[in-house]
Amino acid sequence: MQKVSTRKDIIFLLLICFCIDMIPVFGDDRRSVPLDAFIMIENSAATRATLRDQMDWLCGTVIDGMLIPGDTFVVWTYPDQTRPLIDLEISGEDQKEGLKRRVGTLVPTDKIADFPQTVRTIVSEAEKRSRPGLIQYVAISGSFVIDNGQVDKHTLPSDTAELLRYSRVEDHPGWKTIIIGVGLQERVKKAAESFGR
Repeated sequence: MQKVSTRKDIIFLLLICFCIDMIPVFGDDRRSVPLDAFIMIENSAATRATLRDQMDWLCGTVIDGMLIPGDTFVVWTYPDQTRPLIDLEISGEDQKEGLKRRVGTLVPTDKIADFPQTVRTIVSEAEKRSRPGLIQYVAISGSFVIDNGQVDKHTLPSDTAELLRYSRVEDHPGWKTIIIGVGLQERVKKAAESFGR
């Protein structure tokens, strides 16, 4: 039996643990600690056929399946990121129907989405507004089309690709959700440093 135990293997395992920790469990979420949820939903011209599916995901998976009292819930639409569509702390289950009605008001625009700018904006907002010590759920949903091609981390500006370094993509028919691990790089670095002592 071959034993392989390198520093890289251990750091990789630590990273996986951090990534699992950053993603709330959907469906039967039994959290007692609040989280901060920051979500961007695309309503550009490219989403005319998929916006309804994105709205259903936001209402079903996030609002009904994940949010509990004490959570912060902020939703922007992009390409129009000037102010949030929703920005509040969940105080009770009775708020959820109102949130779903608000999401239901979304309509496609004729604008074109700037995906790199959207990533930079949501990460910046999450870093500024997150409460210390809480789980962050940072997600972007949309078509992710850049220059008539799908998003590829290798073709993005380097600063945007770096922000997506610890991210997970969920594929849906005609659209995707990207869940971004904000602040994970620093946590992994600290864990690796403490392990090396």
